[in-house]
Amino acid sequence: MILLKKDNILIFIILIFLFLFLSIFQFYIHKQKTYEELSNNLYSNNASSLKITKNTESLDFNNNNYRIFLEKNNTFKYVLKNVGDWSPPLISGNFFKKDARQAVVGQEMKNRIINKQNNKYITYEGQNYKVVGIMGASFPSSIDYLILLNEPNIELSDENKIVIDSEKKSIVKKIVNYIKIKDKTASVIENFQRGLLRTGKLNDLSIFLLVEVYVLCLICFIFIIRYWYEREKKTINTLYILGISSKKIFIELFKISLYFLILSYFTALIILSCFLNFNFFYFKEAIISLSTIILINFFEISFFIYKSYRTNKRGVKES
Repeated sequence: MILLKKDNILIFIILIFLFLFLSIFQFYIHKQKTYEELSNNLYSNNASSLKITKNTESLDFNNNNYRIFLEKNNTFKYVLKNVGDWSPPLISGNFFKKDARQAVVGQEMKNRIINKQNNKYITYEGQNYKVVGIMGASFPSSIDYLILLNEPNIELSDENKIVIDSEKKSIVKKIVNYIKIKDKTASVIENFQRGLLRTGKLNDLSIFLLVEVYVLCLICFIFIIRYWYEREKKTINTLYILGISSKKIFIELFKISLYFLILSYFTALIILSCFLNFNFFYFKEAIISLSTIILINFFEISFFIYKSYRTNKRGVKES
C-alpha cells in the first residue's frame, strides 16, 4: 500500500508534528481568552457597560449570540439575557437551563449556601435562589467571589448598570446603539474592564500571532504536498502511458492526500488529548484550519494534474 512506503511514512510524521504545533498554539489562544474573561469577571474584550433606567424598553434583540448582565454589586449579578451557548467555567453542576430562580456560585462563596429540603439555596434581597452549579477554574480568579442569579420576573430600578457582551464586537455595538437611541438617558461607562484586559491589548497580539502561525503552517503544508507529488510523478506518468484518465488519477491522488491529512490530524488530536485537558473536536478554529488545508490541497493537486496532463498531451515526457 502507498501509505506504508518509507517516504510517505516520513511525510505522515511531519504532518503530525505540524498539526500538533498548530493545535497547541490554538489551545494557547483559547486558554488566553479564558484567562482574560476570568480576570475580568466573565466579560470578554468586546464587552460594553451602560447605565440605564427602568424605563428602558425590552432588552430582546434580533441577534443569536449575546448576553446581558445586570450588576448589583461586586458579588451579585443577574443574567438578564443569554442568547447562545455561553456559560461560565463550571466545577460542578449546570448553568441556567430554564426560567426559574436559580444561582451559579463561585467556589469561594459556597459558605453562603444554605440547605433546605434537600436543595441548596442562596438568599439575596429576601429571595431564595436554587444553586444549580459551582463555577471556578483550577486556579484562583475573580469569579470565585461572584454569584450569578437568574430571575425570570426581575424589575429594573431607577438606575441600573448593565453589561452587554458577545463573541462579536459588532453585535455589542449594535445593541448599545439601539439602547442609546431608545433611552436618551443611557450612558456608556468607560474603562470598566479589569484584569488582563486592562493592562494590555492581548487580543490584538493574539490575532497577529495566530495569523502568522496560520500562514507559516499553510506554507509548510503546500511544500509538503508539492514534495509528495514530485515523489509520485513517475507513477503518474506511467498511469498516463497506460491510458488512465487524468480525472481518475486526480481522484486517486486527492483520496490518498486526504487520508494523509485526516489521519495525521486525528493522530495529533489523540496525542494532545493525552497531555492537555481540552476537547479539540469542538474547537472551531481547529476544524476551520483542517478544512482550509484540505481546500488548498484540492486546488494544488488540481493544478499539478492539469499541468501534467498538458505536458503529456503535448507528448513531452516529464523527468
